[in-house]
Amino acid sequence: MMLQRNSNRRRVQMSHRLVGLPAAIFLLSIPVMALLYLWLGDRCEAVGREILALDAESRNLQKQCLYEESRWMQMKSPREIEKAMQRYSLNMVWPSERQIVRIYRADLLGIPASGKTDSHLQYAQAGRLQ
Repeated sequence: MMLQRNSNRRRVQMSHRLVGLPAAIFLLSIPVMALLYLWLGDRCEAVGREILALDAESRNLQKQCLYEESRWMQMKSPREIEKAMQRYSLNMVWPSERQIVRIYRADLLGIPASGKTDSHLQYAQAGRLQ
């Protein structure tokens, strides 16, 4: 009879331990989950602020790029180039007929290679020939 009592007591003690462990884990996981939720919410807000700042910077850079492109287009206009040549005393002349190289771009214009016409010529300046 003694043996039966001891085994029953062990079973009762083991069942109390098994029930208490999941309950303790559950109770400890609630504050951990709450802290994790708060941390994730804070990180999402920080990333959102960073995205807004980068978006504003991107818009400013696009405006600056458009301004610089406009300025560059203005600087490379024929009138501005002539002014710059006069300012720096550059005496330049147009290339002679021998210095002009004709390049046919029929493949880009959709014209068959055999149907080359003078109206679809592209001009380029060749280097010095020796």
